[in-house]
Order: sequence, then C-alpha cells, then structure tokens
Amino acid sequence: MPADSAVAEESLRRPSRALVAAWWIVVVAAIGVRLWNVFVCPLMWGYDASGHIAYVFYLDRYAAIPWAHQGWGYFHPPLHYLFGWGLAQFGSAELLLRGLALLGSVASLVIAVLAATVAHAVNPARPALALLAFIAVAFLPVHLYISPMSGNELTCAVFGAAALATLIANERCARPQLARDALVGCFVGLALLSKFSGAIVLAGCIAVILLRPLLSGGGSGAFVGAFRRAVVLAAVVGVLAGPYYARNLARYGTPFRMNRDFALTAEVEEGQGPGFRSWRDLVAVSPRLLSDPRPGAAHLLHSVWGSAYVNTWLDARALWNRLPEPDAERLRRARVAMVRLGLLPTALAILGVVVAVGDIRRGRRVGSYLPLLVFAGLALFAFAAFSMRVPRISALKASYLLGLSLPYGVFVARGVEALAHGRGRALAIVGCVAVVAPAVAAAAIYRVGGVHPIRNHGRALGAVQLLAGDTAAARAFYRGRLASAPDSSVWKQGLAAVELADGAAPRARDLYREVLKQHRSDPQLTARAGVAEALSGDLEAARLRFDRALELAGGASELANRGAVYAELGDLAAAVSDLERALESDPDFAVAAHNLAVVHERAGRKDAAASARRRWLRAMVESPSGYPHGVGVGLLEPGARPLLWLGEDGLRLAEAPFDSAP
Repeated sequence: MPADSAVAEESLRRPSRALVAAWWIVVVAAIGVRLWNVFVCPLMWGYDASGHIAYVFYLDRYAAIPWAHQGWGYFHPPLHYLFGWGLAQFGSAELLLRGLALLGSVASLVIAVLAATVAHAVNPARPALALLAFIAVAFLPVHLYISPMSGNELTCAVFGAAALATLIANERCARPQLARDALVGCFVGLALLSKFSGAIVLAGCIAVILLRPLLSGGGSGAFVGAFRRAVVLAAVVGVLAGPYYARNLARYGTPFRMNRDFALTAEVEEGQGPGFRSWRDLVAVSPRLLSDPRPGAAHLLHSVWGSAYVNTWLDARALWNRLPEPDAERLRRARVAMVRLGLLPTALAILGVVVAVGDIRRGRRVGSYLPLLVFAGLALFAFAAFSMRVPRISALKASYLLGLSLPYGVFVARGVEALAHGRGRALAIVGCVAVVAPAVAAAAIYRVGGVHPIRNHGRALGAVQLLAGDTAAARAFYRGRLASAPDSSVWKQGLAAVELADGAAPRARDLYREVLKQHRSDPQLTARAGVAEALSGDLEAARLRFDRALELAGGASELANRGAVYAELGDLAAAVSDLERALESDPDFAVAAHNLAVVHERAGRKDAAASARRRWLRAMVESPSGYPHGVGVGLLEPGARPLLWLGEDGLRLAEAPFDSAP
C-alpha cells in the first residue's frame, strides 16, 4: 500500500478513544439542539399544524378514524395521531404539542442511528465512516426544522428507514431469512399506517427482493424463493395496513384517497404558484438559488430539484418570512450560507452514488447498495411525479424526501471513503470537513433563538388549549392577544368560544355581538352568536340569529340549532321540520337525531321518538361521515359550529361525541 494511502487509511480509523470522544460530542450536540427546539420553539407552527392536531382531537372525541373528505389533513392514516391521542389524555395542550415535537426529534435521531449502522455494516474496518453518516443525517437542516413540528412525516420516515435497514441486513446474508422479511413487513406496514408514502417503501422492498435472483443469476429455485419472500412480506403488510386501505377502497374506490377536492384545500392551493408544470421544470436549475434561495422566487418556482435542494438546506416556512428588517437580513445571510455549504455533502452523496454503482457492477456490496439505490430512485421518481400532478410550491417540501435520509447518509460516507482511497490524507480530511462544517453551521442556525428569533405561539394554540379542556389557559391566551390588539375580531371570537364552553354564555354573547358589528354577513359567526343568545335565555333573539344565518348560506348546523330553539319555544312542528331537514342534509348528524327524539317524546309520538333514538345511537357506534362537529376541520376558528342540546332541564351546549342519554 502506498504511504499516502496508508496515512489516509489511518486517518479514517482514528484511535478508539478519539472516535469515542467524537461520538459523545456529536450525539450530545444532536440531542441538545433537538431538545432545545422542542422546549423553545413556538407552539402550533409548522406545516399544517392545525390539521394535524385537529386529527388528534377527532380521535379523542369520537374514538374513530376520520374520513378523508371530512377536513384538512383527515385523509392521513391514523398511527401518528394515535401517539398524539395518548398525549391528549393528560389534558394539557403544551404536553401534547411538546410531546409530538419530542416524538419527531426521537424519530429523526433514530434515522441517523440507522444510517450509521448501515454505513458501519458496509465497511466495519473504517468505523469513522459510521460517524460521518450519522452527522450527515442528524444535522441535515430539514431534519432539524421538521423535528419539532406536529406532522407525520418523520413517523413514516423512521419506520421506512427501519424497514430499509432490516432489508439490507437480510440481503447481505447468503440465505435471507423469512422471519426477517416478516419483520421488514412489520415496519413497512407501520410506515403505511403513518403516511401514504409508505407505499414507496413497500414497492422498494418488493423490487429489491425480486431483483436478487436476476442479479445473482440464480435458477428457478432462486426465483421461487424470492417470490416466497415477497409474499411473506406483503402478507404482513396486508394484516397491519390492509384494513385501513380497504376501508378507503370501499368508501372511495381508491385506497389512496386525498382531500384535494375539499373546498378549503382547493382554495389554499389555488392561491399557490405556479399552477402548471412542464418537463422543463424537471431540468431547470438556476445558479441564482445560491444567492437568492427564496422558495417563491421566480427562478425556483419552476425548478423542482432546485426547490427541493433549497428546502433541504434551509427552513422555508412562512414563520420566518415576515420579520423586522434586521432579523430578515440576518436570516437571508444565514440562508445563503447554508445553501452554499450544502453543496459539499450533496456532492459527496452524488459521488457516493456513482462509486456504489461501480461497486455493484463489480459484484461488491450488492446487498447493501442495491436496496439503497432502488429506494432512492423510487423516492425521487415519486417526488417528481407528485410535483407534476400537483403543480404547487407546497408539493416541493423537502419533508416529502425524508425517506432518502438513510441512503443519503450512507452515500455521503461512501463518497468520503472514495476520496480517501488511494489519494492520501488531504482528500480524506477535505471529505470529513465537507460533512462536519455544514453540520456545525446547521446546529448554530437551526437552534431557535440563535439566528432564528423566538416568535409568538401560533394563533391556533388557544383552540388547542380549549379542546384539551384547559379553559383557563385558553382564556389567558386570548386575553393576552387582545391586550396587544384590542380591536381584533379574531381574538374576540376565540375568547367568546372559551366563555361559551366554560358556561359563561352572556359574556360570549356580548363578545359575539361586538364582532358582528364588523362581520354582519358571516353566517357561521351569526350562528355562533345565536347559540350564545339561546344559552343566555333569549330564545327569540336566538331564533332571529339562526334565521339570518340560514339566509346567509347556513346549513345543517343552523337548522338543527333553530330546531332546538323552536322546541324550547314550544313550536314542536317547526322544530321537527328543521331537525328533519338537518338530517336530510347530514344523515349521520347525531345531535339532530337526538334532539328530534326529544321533540317527538315531548309531543307524545313514541314510535317516532324510538326511531329517531335508534338513528342517534347508530351514529354513536359509527365513525361520523358528515361534518365532524365538536372538532371542526381545523383550529383557526375555535368553537366552530357549536350545537344546542335538548336536555330535561333545557338547552345546553352539546359536547362531542354527543352520547348523553336523552
């Protein structure tokens, strides 16, 4: 071995004490920056935070999985939100939100550990490469800024990474084990129960298993064995994830039903650019992204891979886009620095891919690199296809590429190994610096409160506190916001919803009346005021509010509430008419069915009352398919569509899941 090559070899081996010390420093830093962000990052910020948390409370209220068409984000599989449901049982909004942030942070670190494990298995003689793979993933900016968010991307990604690492371990064996294939199937099933993109993991696993006999040149027995492995894996996936996707298939005719035709989703996406894409979007990459990395900039709007790269290396959330000038300029410089530093490990990863392909052609490390290349290819193809199908800037979030994390870390390590091999100490050091320098910069920039200022909590936090049952915290939140913006109708509505839920209907009524002076033509707001009027004892004023709301485009909720008011006023015929019309519009409307049963009982119609009660009880045991009253379609409007409940002692506010006895 040449002298310079021997030096390079020694530089990667390192003394064991130095390597252990380096691991301690890196792991403590990776954990530290995540814990800091978990407990310092503002609550209810991040991609679709309101929709994700609304899903958690849907599970909590109804003990059922929502239907895809019911609201923002309700099309997702349930596993991630079941973790949130467990946290919600403690009755603390902060514990729920910080707990989900901690869950994402742990998932991110586990993915980095799996990348290091695979890198070490590929080349155990150079243990420093495993550390570099860990650094490359653990300090990748998209991991740092996604970790404290409440979404399901990292939950799916960690199960996908576990499936890939387990598959690689099996592929490296001379005789793969069916038991290990079943374990892969477990991880794939959990990924599919976390997000639709788990389908990419399933396709990758099946493809790798079926490619093995083709590349090895095995006989018919090898193909039979591969088919048996694929069947075992698919069977386990089917047992775990099959029921959820069969439910979608039976209801919608497709297992992957999105909510893109949901009115709110369509409205939001309609306001996003560019609105169309061509093949040029898949090849256009402007060097201007290195000086102006704003995701909405003209040179990135029609650049799929340019946008994906930028979103990987900087936090592109709107959270940081509206800042005082000194903060904005500081962040602009940090973004430019980060997007330029990202070129170094990205180049190493590309080099690693090229060298890995060469390894496979020479029959080396096939069991390790083939699965990584197949997974990476499928993930990139799916991302490109999705960007063409949904030509919106929101489709280019780097979080959609988190499944590439493990391959990325291993290929970065392979790139550094290639630089060191036969080229001497200098290039080995360059490769290590190319990984470590961006990691250090990312840890500094993406520690909230450093370069990124600490912002106020998101506006939906009050709604989360209200749904968690902490009305004192919700009241304090809205009063605090009103203190700095006393004329804000948004905060007045939030406070009104808290007062209504807390039994202070007169205070809620007064607040709604103030807000209605600014928004006289809002049917939802008018209806909320009607509920407050009714619970304050002014039934005639409430009826007039509901009349007005129905004139302004109200629907089933307003009919049901007016029917309850008519019942209290003694006009049982009008009550029955409104409640039946509400049920025609929404056949699974539990509160309307309950109230109709009460009205029929008051009128002495026992058979009709029993029929309505059966309808109400049926709605209790099935997942509601209409509007999810009690949770809503998001959390930006707390207390949306409150409902009146007819009880023995008069009207009260209905509470999901609406199972009180009539």
